[in-house]
Amino acid sequence: GLHLTNALQLYPIDTGLFVTGWVIGLAWIVVIFTIGANQGKPLAEHLSKLQFGFQAVMGLIFTVLGLNSLVADAPIDQPWFATKILLFGLVFWAALAIDLCFRPFLAPFMEIGQHGSTPEREEAVSRAINHTLVAVSTVYVLIFAIAFIGKVKPF
Repeated sequence: GLHLTNALQLYPIDTGLFVTGWVIGLAWIVVIFTIGANQGKPLAEHLSKLQFGFQAVMGLIFTVLGLNSLVADAPIDQPWFATKILLFGLVFWAALAIDLCFRPFLAPFMEIGQHGSTPEREEAVSRAINHTLVAVSTVYVLIFAIAFIGKVKPF
C-alpha cells in the first residue's frame, strides 16, 4: 500500500515510513508462521494475544486516520483515498470479529466428536459458524468496496 500510494503520488512517503512498513510486515509474517508452527504451546497462545492486540491497534490507527482525513481533509485530502483508508481499518476489525466469532465453535465441536451430537451442541456449532460467516462476508464486502473506490474514485 505504501509503495502504491507513493507511486501514484497520493501522499508523500519517506524512506523511514517505507522501512517501518516493511519491518512491521515481515515481523507480522514471522509471528503468524510461529503461531502456526507452535499450535497448542504457550508461545503460540502468547503470540496470538500479541497478534490480536496488533490487529486492534492497526484497525484503530487506520480507522482514525481515515475518519480524520474525511472530516478535516488531513493528512489525506482526497475523500476517495481517505475512505479507502477508513475501510482498510475496518478490515482489521472484521478480522478480529472472525477470531471472536469462531472461538465458541471448538468446544461444542470437540464434544460432538467425543460424546456425540445433541441439539444443544449442534446449535452452538451452527451459531458459531453463522456468526463467523457474517464476519468473513464483511471482510469480502469491505475488500470489494476498497477495490471499487480505488478504481472508480467516485468522490
